[in-house]
Amino acid sequence: MSAAVEGAIEGIPSIGFSLDDFSEEADFSHCKKYVEIL
Repeated sequence: MSAAVEGAIEGIPSIGFSLDDFSEEADFSHCKKYVEIL
């Protein structure tokens, strides 16, 4: 998320995705449909 914030501060269009999973193998695949829409 900090990369998205830094990009926005610098005027670079930015977006971040957060997942409430603290494992090293966190699975973001179910977010794919939302990323594609945005």
